[in-house]
Amino acid sequence: MSFPKYQPSRLATIPSTLDPAEYDVSPEARKAQAERSAIRSRLKREYLLQYNDPSRRGLIEDPALIRWTYARSANIYPNFRPTPKTSLLGALFGIGPLVFWYYVFKTDRRKAKAACGGNLPSEAIGSQRKPGLSLTAGTGPPAGLMLPSGMEPIHLALP
Repeated sequence: MSFPKYQPSRLATIPSTLDPAEYDVSPEARKAQAERSAIRSRLKREYLLQYNDPSRRGLIEDPALIRWTYARSANIYPNFRPTPKTSLLGALFGIGPLVFWYYVFKTDRRKAKAACGGNLPSEAIGSQRKPGLSLTAGTGPPAGLMLPSGMEPIHLALP
């Protein structure tokens, strides 16, 4: 079964996949493609022989792989373009954690200062207190706790 030659419609343009300038390659271009393909297959075969060699010692240095790795990792900054997105991400990940921890420590210090001064409402203290624990200082070790001989309990003076 043979297909008839494509006849473009008067009302439609020819698709780019059927454009002869797109797929019809000159003999010189075909020869260059064949040479490049032969070089690629020769290099691939050489690499696979080295890779699968049972008596191989050390790493296999593939120049193309080294160039690719360099382009991916070590060559980022010369090609970096600051955009609004990268600037926002830099601020978010650079300054954001500092602001977050400042807020956490500042509110914690305010609560501790208010609790020491007695200015904190009782429901705020009660929500942080664990059941069974008191905030008052005791005069000795808890009942049942035996200190080694020669040791005395430490008494701390709270402000």
